[in-house]
Amino acid sequence: MDVSKFDRLLLLEQEAQQAYVVFRHGETEEDRTQGKQTHLSKSEEINEIIRSFTPEELDSYHQFRRDRG
Repeated sequence: MDVSKFDRLLLLEQEAQQAYVVFRHGETEEDRTQGKQTHLSKSEEINEIIRSFTPEELDSYHQFRRDRG
């Protein structure tokens, strides 16, 4: 499994988490709406990648995340 794919997932997860914070705590309605849309699109991208994993790749990804903290 390509570790860069794992790194990409970690980055997407961080971006989704940041967008969720904006969605929940943004100063304006526009900020919150954009945060929600970004969070949903990043989450869908994450799910698509994970659904493409074989069981072995999924196990490797979980181990990668544990190792990375």
